[in-house]
Amino acid sequence: MTTHTVADTSGKRITYTEYVVKAGETTLHQIARDQLYDESRFKEIKEWKNNTVNEVTNKLTQGQVLLIPPVSDDIATFKISALEGSNVRSGHGLNFGVIHIAPINTPFHYSKKSLTKDSNGRLWVEVRTFKDKSNVLHSVGWICVTEGKAHYTTPFVDMGKPTG
Repeated sequence: MTTHTVADTSGKRITYTEYVVKAGETTLHQIARDQLYDESRFKEIKEWKNNTVNEVTNKLTQGQVLLIPPVSDDIATFKISALEGSNVRSGHGLNFGVIHIAPINTPFHYSKKSLTKDSNGRLWVEVRTFKDKSNVLHSVGWICVTEGKAHYTTPFVDMGKPTG
């Protein structure tokens, strides 16, 4: 993995990771979603060309070298630990539809800021970018990570921080 540390316009030093655009990748939104787990950060991606950092101004092409900034400190990862898997729902509550059943050991990225409890005390987290059983890509879904003393993830996810 090749990295480049450069100063931004304010003088803050940022370490970027080189990323080579693959066939079928056509937008910065897609790269930000898949590499940063946050599509809204697409403007932070730069182009590495002629040993200099540039703004991305043209259409993405296969083989183009991009610079990906670090993943936000707010993003963490867990795996499903429930033997029967976990339902991924369209919202944070049992009243929302199931859009996918994630098998045990499925990894997910989530924003720590998204943790929320429902009226029954279940802890839910918004997960980022996953494919369902039909291979359809979803950019967001919700998983119940704790219910009472039961934890359904490794590491355990608690209000505000992953543990274990």
